Amino acid sequence: MNVPREIGRLVSETPGATLITVGGIHGNEHAGIHASRRILERLNRGDVACSGEVVALAGNVGAIAEGRRFVNHDLNRVWSDGQVAALDTLHAPMGAEYTEQRNLLTAMRAAVARARGPVYVIDLHSTSAAGVPFLACGTSTAQREFVSRANLPLPSIIGLEEKVDGALSAYWNTHGCTAFTVEGGQHEDPATIDNLEAVLLLVLEAAGIVAKNAIPEAAAARAMLESRRGDLPRMMEVVSRFAITPDQGFTMMPGFRNLDVVRALQLLAKDKNGEIRATADGVVILPLYQGQGNDGFFWGRAIEPG
Repeated sequence: MNVPREIGRLVSETPGATLITVGGIHGNEHAGIHASRRILERLNRGDVACSGEVVALAGNVGAIAEGRRFVNHDLNRVWSDGQVAALDTLHAPMGAEYTEQRNLLTAMRAAVARARGPVYVIDLHSTSAAGVPFLACGTSTAQREFVSRANLPLPSIIGLEEKVDGALSAYWNTHGCTAFTVEGGQHEDPATIDNLEAVLLLVLEAAGIVAKNAIPEAAAARAMLESRRGDLPRMMEVVSRFAITPDQGFTMMPGFRNLDVVRALQLLAKDKNGEIRATADGVVILPLYQGQGNDGFFWGRAIEPG
């Protein structure tokens, strides 16, 4: 799959918020690219008044072309202040992902510089495990206020970006934007594109880029996302991360969803040291069912019932 860095852009004559969508920061996750295209096509019909700007960007263009999570480095683990500062010098590290990061950074900075209102960044993902769409949000006041205003009918995971070093959303939250991550569902499931498109429709309303109820499909989008949640808790927090290394022989037990309630002592995975079992009742988040990646799973707990 070959995509340009800028998937598309809509700029209104009326000032307003800027929404930056990033799809494919992991190259095997294409759903966010398709969902962003759908949203731009919908807005470009011309039957809905818009303000501000919507710009859709592709993340790791090289890895997208190869259908791989990354080529040399995970592009969603390199967004530290030090790394970004290095990109602005002649002494920046060399490699495929650092070139990708520099080009993506340039495109995002340009969108921020053009902004005529607040800037929102949505990092669109999918998961190797089957499951439901969910929102990963940090603990900043701006994030929590926007998520509350959007009233997205999704399970919300608090603290995930704090457990991952160098996440795109964490970086932009400290550099003038309100950013969060949405996991849409399993990589190859067509419903994942529908889920991410529905989220973007509701975010456009919450950001004020379109008026509430201006897009008739938004009501159906909200109902669809509510139905996807099922009996999962409305809000969960990440307690810990189970990090893995390539030589560890980590294998996740089959059948876990991307969010799954588990019981104490339940078998979660195995590695060269033996069985890995749940130490208490809790929630398994983002179990790893693909070759690349160093997050075996995240461990969480419900803080608000379903």
